[in-house]
Amino acid sequence: MSTSTARLFRFTFCVFLLAGLGWAIRSEAGDKLAPIVARCGPIPGVLLGKSAPAADWKVIREDEPIRKDMLLVALPDATIYSGNKAVTVTMLADVGMRGPLPVFESAIVIHDNPKVDLDVTLDRGIVVFSNAREKGAAKVKLRFHDQSWLLTLHSPETKVGMEVYGRHAPGRPNFIAKNGKVTVPDPPTVDLVLLVLKGSVSVVTAKQEVALDAPPGPAKLHWDNLGNRIQVMHLDKLPPTLLPTSPEEIKLHKNLCTWARQMAVGPIDAALEKSLESKNSYERKAAVVVLGALDKLKRLVGVLGGSKHADARDRSVVVLRNFIGRGPGQIEKVYDFLISERDLTDAQAKSALHLLIGFDDEERLQPATYEVLIDCLKHSRMAVRELARWHLIRLVPDGKKINYDADASPEERQRAIADWRALVPAGQLPPHLRPKKK
Repeated sequence: MSTSTARLFRFTFCVFLLAGLGWAIRSEAGDKLAPIVARCGPIPGVLLGKSAPAADWKVIREDEPIRKDMLLVALPDATIYSGNKAVTVTMLADVGMRGPLPVFESAIVIHDNPKVDLDVTLDRGIVVFSNAREKGAAKVKLRFHDQSWLLTLHSPETKVGMEVYGRHAPGRPNFIAKNGKVTVPDPPTVDLVLLVLKGSVSVVTAKQEVALDAPPGPAKLHWDNLGNRIQVMHLDKLPPTLLPTSPEEIKLHKNLCTWARQMAVGPIDAALEKSLESKNSYERKAAVVVLGALDKLKRLVGVLGGSKHADARDRSVVVLRNFIGRGPGQIEKVYDFLISERDLTDAQAKSALHLLIGFDDEERLQPATYEVLIDCLKHSRMAVRELARWHLIRLVPDGKKINYDADASPEERQRAIADWRALVPAGQLPPHLRPKKK
């Protein structure tokens, strides 16, 4: 299955979650605070928001007003109504892991703009916009990365889903030191996929204007920051496997929502700490996701380097990769943290980030890459051992059978390392990459 096809899986899940919504927005009389731009609808789990980067996270409750320029994070999903009731926004996570990319949370910012029905920045994740008017079109100004688009949902009940995801290209980052500051000038690769689920939508960018229709028709759009051009794809129909969602997904979604609601009744940090030590794997992994979603970098790195739970450490690698892939400046935050909070040297911090990002095609064909990774399995820092394990089992398929735990005793780790050295001897490539003997 291709990446683009698999991404379609996520969007139709939105249809399941959108069924039956019909809440109204009341006016907020006498409000002296920042302008109200939307109102919160049903929240199966929890919706968190903050008005400034240094502000504390606030629980947004159902029917509560949402003020302009507040960063909103949905765990795992939430519904929001625009201030004029014309557009319904559903924020989603890929609970069932249907797509190839790990989209664990969505985050948006809604702006004050009377020229359109909704002005929103899609920071990350998946959203669905629905035309909630009784008649006529609804207009959405969509901002993401460095883009500003105008979407027109031409008729009532039109639905359009989209996902934005960023990640750094594999290979050693291009670190530049200037005026005592280390930066990485190459931004992550950002992809946006848009799919019309129902009705007709027009999209206007600074360079292009396209018309889209739900299948059958030109239903899918892809954009990335490398080409900075829209590509439109024709779909005969949505894959029949998309709906309904499986019983396992529905159960997982219900469990995650129940778990997420505990953050609305007490201190968030206390709830996360409790979940990180839970007997339930999904709770531990969900807590790691929230650490990344809420920018709790210190605790997230602490999980990678100190959790006794292998599943939590494994998930922390993915969440950290998501964290640095959000956009420019994210990787520098991790570099600065490693220098100031973990007392790493410049060379150690750069190597750690290289290990986090992974290896390009040229590096994957070098025996030295595997020698270094296997050597890292005996490193004094658990975080390095875990990162090495994470990459090895992905680069060497046969290695998944080796029982290596970064938190095991030195003796147990050494036995697993011996198995790795037998599988990939020094100076050789993994079995699947070696030239076949004639």
